[in-house]
Amino acid sequence: MIGALWWLLEHWWLVLGIAVVAAAWRIGGWRLALAVVTLGLGWGVYAKGRRHGRDEIERRDQARRDQLKERYDEIADRPLDPGDAYGRLHDRARDE
Repeated sequence: MIGALWWLLEHWWLVLGIAVVAAAWRIGGWRLALAVVTLGLGWGVYAKGRRHGRDEIERRDQARRDQLKERYDEIADRPLDPGDAYGRLHDRARDE
């Protein structure tokens, strides 16, 4: 009994949808009920596609951020003055 109630709470949208379809059937017959079901299915497909699109965008953004982080870490790990470049430039300036 508690399991069935828990399932109903988890699937509240399904219970609400059945109630709306039943009310549409009562008010306008099978045609209105069919229209409500069609609209509900269309909304469900739209919501699922939108959620999938957002997840895909987030996945791509995360991959891009990871690549940038790796690149920045690579740059940060380089020596600040490779091969004493500053000293060589300073010596050249004094020689001229």
